[in-house]
Amino acid sequence: MNYSKGNNYHIFNRGANREPIFFNEANYLYLLKLIKKYLKKYDITLACYCLMPNHYHFIARQNSDAPISRFLQTTFNASLKQ
Repeated sequence: MNYSKGNNYHIFNRGANREPIFFNEANYLYLLKLIKKYLKKYDITLACYCLMPNHYHFIARQNSDAPISRFLQTTFNASLKQ
């Protein structure tokens, strides 16, 4: 997919077989901490988000030429190292 500066994206994902991806409050908080960290690095604006036990949704704006996919890759790779 081609991502463009200035565009908004609906980003979502769900656990395999609808299994949980968040197991406790600490999981949610850790992901939110990473999101906050990497939003700045990749110049992304997060309009809204919804985290649920087995999936998530984000509405995000790409403000630079760096594709929003790099933000997602970095954030979720870091979250797996918890």
